[in-house]
Amino acid sequence: MSVYDQVKQALQDVVAPEIKALQIEIKRLDEKIDNRFASLDEKVNTRFASLDEKIDTRFASLDEKMETRLASLDEKMETRLASLDEKVDTRFASLDEKIDTRFISLDEKMDTRFASIDEKIDTRFISLDGKVDSLRREMIAEIRRLDDKVDNLDEKIDIAIQIRERLAALEARLTSH
Repeated sequence: MSVYDQVKQALQDVVAPEIKALQIEIKRLDEKIDNRFASLDEKVNTRFASLDEKIDTRFASLDEKMETRLASLDEKMETRLASLDEKVDTRFASLDEKIDTRFISLDEKMDTRFASIDEKIDTRFISLDGKVDSLRREMIAEIRRLDDKVDNLDEKIDIAIQIRERLAALEARLTSH
């Protein structure tokens, strides 16, 4: 066996398993990235579904509370109006003022509660945006790291090709002499 064949065989024995190992590593990393994206999609979808459910539950609860309170206010108002019918001449102005005060108070309470709910929703969305941005940055860093590995592999493959070409040139020279 010639020196060229021995060198060629030695390089193939060293480079081929390394290239195969790199191909396996690339495939594993591709699968890992796909799994991470699938997991991220699932988490985002789950969190959005959870937020939708919480918002729906909150609004349903508020609607129910408002209905209950409005029904309660209607009942109180009917009772008072019946009483007012008996005392219209003497107490009409005083009762009108009390009703206005209660509606203002109810409006203030509703405004306060809606503001609190809006603030909680905004806080949750800000928190979710921060988490999504953090995951996005993490994925970008991972992709960049993989790009660097691929670039490194490209350089090694280029070197292996250059070595092979040089060996072929040496072989051609040896066979021509």
